[in-house]
Amino acid sequence: MSEMRPPAAADGTAGSDAASPASEVDSEEAARARKRAAMNAWREQNKDHVREYNRRWNAEHPDRVRELNRESARRATQRQRQERERKERDRRYYTDNADRIRAKTREWRAARAAEDPEGFRQARSAQRREWWKRRPRELRERDALAARDRGDAPAARERSRAYYQRNADRINAAKREHLREHPEKRREYQQRWREKERARKAAGLPPRNLHRTTPAERAANRTAADAFFTKVYPASQIEQMRNGPPTPPELLAEWNRESRRARATHLLAEQTELRNRLAKEMPPADRAAKIAEEREQARLDAIGRAVNDRLRHREPPRQPHHLDPAAPHPMLQHPNGMGLHR
Repeated sequence: MSEMRPPAAADGTAGSDAASPASEVDSEEAARARKRAAMNAWREQNKDHVREYNRRWNAEHPDRVRELNRESARRATQRQRQERERKERDRRYYTDNADRIRAKTREWRAARAAEDPEGFRQARSAQRREWWKRRPRELRERDALAARDRGDAPAARERSRAYYQRNADRINAAKREHLREHPEKRREYQQRWREKERARKAAGLPPRNLHRTTPAERAANRTAADAFFTKVYPASQIEQMRNGPPTPPELLAEWNRESRRARATHLLAEQTELRNRLAKEMPPADRAAKIAEEREQARLDAIGRAVNDRLRHREPPRQPHHLDPAAPHPMLQHPNGMGLHR
C-alpha cells in the first residue's frame, strides 16, 4: 500500500529530501527524529484526508496491495523467526553460563541497593508490576490459583508443604539472597517481629510453641475437629448443660492457683532484670538449704503434734467439790459410819 507523504515544509523538515541548514549541524539521528515528529504531527492533523487517500489508492491498485501485504507478512514471519532464534541463543548462553550470570547479577543488585536502597526497591517493584502487566495470561492463572487455594486451604497447605520439601535448598537460598539484597526489608521484618513479641508479652500470652506433626496426626486432628464443631446437640442436652451443677469451688481455686503460678513463671522467665534482682536478693545455696530444712522440720513437728493430740488419752478434768472456796477439804472431814469405821 502506498503511503501518503505530507507536503514539503518551508524548512525542508518534511516532504523533502533536501537537507536543511539545521540538519547539517545536528546529527543524522536528530534530523530523522525531527522529520518523524513533523510527519506524525501532519498525519494527526489530517486524519480524514490520509484515510480517504489510502482508500482510493487501495481501490485503484489491488495487485500492488496484495503484493505489499505478502511482503509485509513475509517480513513479519522473518522477524518472528529471528526473534525465536535470538531467544534460543540467549537460552543456551544462559544455560552454559548460569553461575557466572547469577554472580554478576547479585553483585550489580548489591551495588545498586547499597547506593540507593529506596530507589532500588521502587525500581524493583515497578519492574515486577510491568512484568505482570505484559503477561496477562500468567496473571490470570496466578489469581485463579490464589482463589482456589483460598477455597481449599488444607489442600493448598499440603501442596505448599510438598513443594517446599522438594525445593527446600533453593527456596532458602533465594530467601537469604533476597534479604541480603534488601537489608531495609530485613530490618522491617525484625521490627515487626519485635512489636508482635512486645504485644504478646503485654497481653500475658505464652510464647509460640510450634512443632512438627506427621500427616497421620494432622489427619486425625482434622477429623476430630470436624467431628467436634459439626456435632449437633439436642435441646434437652443443651438445657442440661446450662442448668447443670456449677463448677466445684475447689476446682476453681486450683485453676486460679495454677494460672497465677504459670503467669509468675512466665513473667520471671521473660523479665531478665527481675530475675537478676531476685537472684541477688535470695540467700546463698547453703542458707537456702538450711531454711528449707527448718521448714521441713517445722512441718514434721506440726504433723507429730496433730497425731499426738488425736491419739493421746485425756482424763476428764476434776470438778470442784464445792462452790465455796472457804469450805473444808474433803480429806479433813470425819468419815461416816460405814465401812471399817462403823
